[in-house]
Amino acid sequence: MSDITTPTNMMYGISRLQNYSKNKFRLLPTSATTLGAYGIIQVPIVQGTIVDLSSLKCQMKVAATGSSTNGGAGDEVFARLPADVSSLIQRVEVLVNGVLVNGSSSDYNACTRLRKLCKGTFDRDQSIDRAVSHSSIIPADANETVEVLMKDWLGTLFAGGEEGASTRFLHTGLCGDITLRIQLAGNNALVGKQQGVAITDNYTTADARANAALMTYQVSDIKFSLEAVSMPPQYEMNLMAELASGGIEVAYEEMYSFPLQNITGDAFENRFSVSTRCLNQLFAGVRDANSGTTGVRAHLLPDAIGDAVVSNAMRFRCYPDATKQLSWQFSINNQKHPNYPADLIEACADTASVEDRNGVSGRGNLITSFASFKDGVGVFPLSLKHNQPTGGMPSSQMSSGLDTRSTNMSGTVELRGMSTPTADAASGETAVRSCLVCAVSLPLMMINVGKSVSISF
Repeated sequence: MSDITTPTNMMYGISRLQNYSKNKFRLLPTSATTLGAYGIIQVPIVQGTIVDLSSLKCQMKVAATGSSTNGGAGDEVFARLPADVSSLIQRVEVLVNGVLVNGSSSDYNACTRLRKLCKGTFDRDQSIDRAVSHSSIIPADANETVEVLMKDWLGTLFAGGEEGASTRFLHTGLCGDITLRIQLAGNNALVGKQQGVAITDNYTTADARANAALMTYQVSDIKFSLEAVSMPPQYEMNLMAELASGGIEVAYEEMYSFPLQNITGDAFENRFSVSTRCLNQLFAGVRDANSGTTGVRAHLLPDAIGDAVVSNAMRFRCYPDATKQLSWQFSINNQKHPNYPADLIEACADTASVEDRNGVSGRGNLITSFASFKDGVGVFPLSLKHNQPTGGMPSSQMSSGLDTRSTNMSGTVELRGMSTPTADAASGETAVRSCLVCAVSLPLMMINVGKSVSISF
C-alpha cells in the first residue's frame, strides 16, 4: 500500500503537554502611588518564574483637570484624555539584573503612535482598545476621570514575540531582577474642551486659551499584572544545559527617536544615526512645532472612519502643497530607500506593506482615508527586514534587518514639496514644523551562568 499525504485537518492525533500550569500575579509599584506629569512609575517583575512577557498589563486611574482661572464661565476649559493610554507615556525603561535593555527613546508615545497607525487594526481599535485603553477622544463639558489599562509595550522586552523577537516567555530565575520604569508624559498630551464649544473648534477667547494652557492630570491606583507558567522539569533542565554550553540569547525590540525642530520652508532633511546589529524599520512623521505645548486644540480629521478626532500632540501631517509634488525618501549610508523620490500616496500604501499586509487578504490598519492620512495620521515608513511567516516555530525566527555596527552609520529622511502653514493664534497653529524619526531595532540579550547579562544593541 502506497503512502498518502493526509491534510492536517483530517488527522486525529493530539499531543499533550504534561505538568503545565499558569497563573496571573499582581505586581505593585515601588514608586509613589499618585503621580503627575513626568512622574516615574517603577515596578519589579516576579522573580524565579517563567513569565509571559506579552501578558504584562498596567491599570491606573487617570484624572484630568481643566481650568476656570481666567475669564468667566464661558471661558472654562475642561481637560479630556488623548486617544490611547500609551499617549501618556514619555519613556519606558527596562533593566535586567541592573543592565539597561530598553530606554533609548524619549518619545515613546509618539513613536508608538506612528507604529500603531501602521500596525494597529480597525476592529481592535473599535473593540477591546476602546473598552479598556481609551482608544478615542471623548468630547464632553466635564473633566475626565477614567480607569485605563495599558497592554501593548511596543519597542520593549515586553513586546513579547513582536518583530522577530526570539521568545515571549522568559525564565526570570536565569537572568536576575527585572525592573520596569515608566516616565509619564507632559500635560501637552491632554485635550482641551471649552465650555459650549466643539472640541475641535478654536478657543473663542484669549481667556479660554489661557485656561487651556493650565490643564493638568494625575494618575493613581497603579497596579500591574503578569502571567507566569510552570513547565515540566525537562524544560528547565534543557535551559540549564543551554546556559552551561554558551549562554542563552534573547532577541527583543528597542526603539530610538530622532527629533528635528524648527523646520521652515518647503523641504528638509532629518539626519539620524543608530549603531545596531539589526535595524528593522524606520518611521517618520511631521507635526506642528507646538506639539509640546499644553492646550492647543484637537483636530477633526476629514473623511475619517471611526476615530476622527486627534490631539495636537499626536497629529502627524504631510503638509502637501497643491502646486508642488510632495516627495519623500530615506537614505542609509548613501543608499536610497526607495531608490527614487516616492510620492505621497505611496507612503500611505506603504503603511500596510511595512507590516507585510500585502495582497487582497492582508489586514488593514488605522488609516481609513487618504484625506485623513494627509491631514493628521501621516506616516512615512520603511522596512529593512525580511518578511517572515507569522505563527511559526521559534526556530524559524531570524534577524534580517540592516547591521549598522561596522560603519559610521549616516541616515536621513528627506521631504520636498511641502506647504508652509500660516500661524494662527486662535487655532494655536504655527508656521514652524518638527519631524520625528523612529527606528526599530532587534538587540540581543545574552544570559550567562551566574545571571550575568550583556546586551548587543
